[in-house]
Amino acid sequence: METCSHCRFFRDELSECRRNAPVPAGHRQIAQWPKVKVNDGCGEFISAAATVTDDEKRSSYTLVASK
Repeated sequence: METCSHCRFFRDELSECRRNAPVPAGHRQIAQWPKVKVNDGCGEFISAAATVTDDEKRSSYTLVASK
């Protein structure tokens, strides 16, 4: 089943999708990961059980915070 709850980019504890970078949201425009529901689906599903290749590790989504 290709839903967020089975996707490797889904973070259940905060109902976040980490497929793309955080986006500014809210009144103060603070960057946040998109909120999703467990039964949502976006078409870019990758199974949570999928094996990560070395190329994927090198190009993984990294958030660099600056203060």
